[in-house]
Amino acid sequence: MIWSTPWLMISLDVAILAILAVVFVVLARSGFFKGGEIPRTGRILVFVGITVACLFYLADLLIMTILPKYVDQQKTMEAMTFLHLEVQWYTSISSLFLITAGIMVIARQRKHIEATIRRNARRVERVQDEIMQSEQRFRSLIEQTKDAVYCFEFDPPMPTDLPLAEQVEFIKRGVVVECNQVFANAVGVESIPYAIGLRFGDLDSAKDVRSHADLVRAFAENDYQLDSFELLYKSIDGHDRALSVNFTGVIENDHLVRIWGAEVDVLAQKQVNAALKSRRDFQEFVADISSRLISINDDEPDAALLDCMKDASTFLDAERARIFWYDSEKMIIELEYFWSRHGGVPLTSVSMRTFPWLASKMLAGETTRLSCNDRAPSEADKDLEKMRGLGFTSIVAAPLVVNAASLGVMAFVNASDDRQWSDQDMTDIRVIADLFAGAVGRIYNRQALNLALSELRDAKERLEAENIYLRQEISTTHGFDEIRGESSQLRKCLHQVQQVAGTTTSVLIQGETGTGKELIARAIHERSLRKDRPLVKVNCAALPANLIESELFGHEKGAYTGAHSRKRGRFDLAHKGTLFLDEIGDFPLDLQGKLLRVVQEGEFQRLGGTDNIEVDVRLIAATNRDLQRAVDRGEFRADLYYRINTFPIFLPKLIDREGDIPILAEHIVKKQAALLGKEITAISATMMEHLQSYSWPGNVRELESVIQRALISSVGPVLELSESVATLAKAEKVVSGNAKTGSVDLSAAERSHIEEVLGQARWVIGGAEGAAEKLGIPPSTLRSKMKKLGIHRPTPLS
Repeated sequence: MIWSTPWLMISLDVAILAILAVVFVVLARSGFFKGGEIPRTGRILVFVGITVACLFYLADLLIMTILPKYVDQQKTMEAMTFLHLEVQWYTSISSLFLITAGIMVIARQRKHIEATIRRNARRVERVQDEIMQSEQRFRSLIEQTKDAVYCFEFDPPMPTDLPLAEQVEFIKRGVVVECNQVFANAVGVESIPYAIGLRFGDLDSAKDVRSHADLVRAFAENDYQLDSFELLYKSIDGHDRALSVNFTGVIENDHLVRIWGAEVDVLAQKQVNAALKSRRDFQEFVADISSRLISINDDEPDAALLDCMKDASTFLDAERARIFWYDSEKMIIELEYFWSRHGGVPLTSVSMRTFPWLASKMLAGETTRLSCNDRAPSEADKDLEKMRGLGFTSIVAAPLVVNAASLGVMAFVNASDDRQWSDQDMTDIRVIADLFAGAVGRIYNRQALNLALSELRDAKERLEAENIYLRQEISTTHGFDEIRGESSQLRKCLHQVQQVAGTTTSVLIQGETGTGKELIARAIHERSLRKDRPLVKVNCAALPANLIESELFGHEKGAYTGAHSRKRGRFDLAHKGTLFLDEIGDFPLDLQGKLLRVVQEGEFQRLGGTDNIEVDVRLIAATNRDLQRAVDRGEFRADLYYRINTFPIFLPKLIDREGDIPILAEHIVKKQAALLGKEITAISATMMEHLQSYSWPGNVRELESVIQRALISSVGPVLELSESVATLAKAEKVVSGNAKTGSVDLSAAERSHIEEVLGQARWVIGGAEGAAEKLGIPPSTLRSKMKKLGIHRPTPLS
């Protein structure tokens, strides 16, 4: 048979081996034997089946090629061939079984794997859908958020072991691969596509590179994580920006692949926070400064106010602060308080015409600002020119309003820098100015009150001194309150009084003793503009030379032994009034220079004092001496004489006043009778003849004394002389002597007469035999006079 030939069997073995080898190689190269998705059991069965077949056919090939060389017998060959075929059959069947079993296992497992793959594919699709939905949600989220969200990617990634400076520069090369519209708007582009591809470094502004460098440096130093980093920088368009930045770096294999970032614009919030802080700071400042201004005491008010001005200037970032007070009459503002950070000499006064625009605003009660670098109305050109001339760059001024009246201005000035004053600054300054206005007003009111109290004390002292003086004057008055007479000589004098009364000219009244020089002085004073102030009288002849200086000019405490307190002089008392120096011819020569200084310059020094005291006094002098002759003899200063003799008035003697004696007598009787409580209806003809025939060397004063003595002794309604002519002549000498010494005391005469009558009536006041009846006055009047004159019934001796 053909199959029994050795060469055919060999060929078959080679063919089968070749086929098995090809199959094995194909399966090996496809990774069949490496595992993967092919089940292990199927792979083993196929591998074992192929291996068994290959080994069998390889062994068979060797036997068929080697055995015929040693076996010649045909029967043996046939037996071997039969054996070969049997073994080949079983071997093939076994290999085929193994391979078929492996393929079946593989097929079965493959179905399972395909089912698994289909399930996984469906799962993958679901995952991809979820990823897509997640991406959509993420995209929607970053688009809807108000924060700017973006992603920078690096190609190639950045090694994290680079030096910090190189990392900063490397990160600037990161490219935007993802962002939302908020980010696009923030970087100044219209839409997201225009933002994609921007480099991180492109976001730097030429006006601010350092801020982003600080951001990147902080990101690298913090292990590529940043949380709420505050980034303050200038944008490309030059605006201030403030961001709160969050960075998250994606690290792969020690390389920074990308940066996810989210940032929120916090500029508005920072501005609000800054505004709130500014308001809190301002409220605290106002509370502090107002309490300090209110508590300013009278000890050092100016220093306390300047300290408050310093703090206000520091708070407002102003270099200088000024407080001016208006002088509307002079159209100027007077500097009251000044503080400067750099010192310097302030302007003491400024004309409102120098700053007309600012002045108009201040007078209108408006808080105003003016800067050399800002646009200002054309009306302020003159103000700006003056500001530049003074070296000022900006001024803000607020009116000082006290009791709804604008009385001054508070100004804050800068010179070295151009301080920009906001609307809020203007409101704050108005509040501060109102606080200072109240404080300055209180200081001024307190100072005015203190001045008023001081003036009141001075006035009280002056009034007390005037009262003492007036009581002294009342105690020595002669009762004349007006001038009586119709003679031409008297009328001439009164005409001169009328002429000079309305002026401030010094007057010298000359005439004999008793002619009424003091009455003329009073008439001049009462018809002058000084009539509401006192007429102060000094009798130069009645004062000792060593006391006249103290009496006229006053003295300080301790000026001499016995000067235990300060005393105001007569010039002090006569301030704004009139000083009447009677008998000025007797004024000490060594004091006439000091008197001349007061008359000429209106100032003097108290005895023992060094301060010059200014007074406004009109001088009226009187004398019965010939001063011109005294000047010629060197007894009176010529310059003083010419100063007081500006307007001389010569009074006539009573004997030369024809027809005036009856008029004067009737006037004296009427006045003195009322004082004495008597009713006199007429003067007897005899008495009148005596009065008109007498020479009256004592003039009117002597006439008054004689009439008063007659009134005291008179008991009827017709006044009679109770004394003889000889007694009258004797009394004349007494009166003349008293007149020369100025010691006439009518009260003493009245007291003596009443005591005499009381003694006659045995101190019985009422009744037909009482003293009141003898005196011709009611008992109540007599008791009143006794009390006034200090008359008491003597105590009987035991």
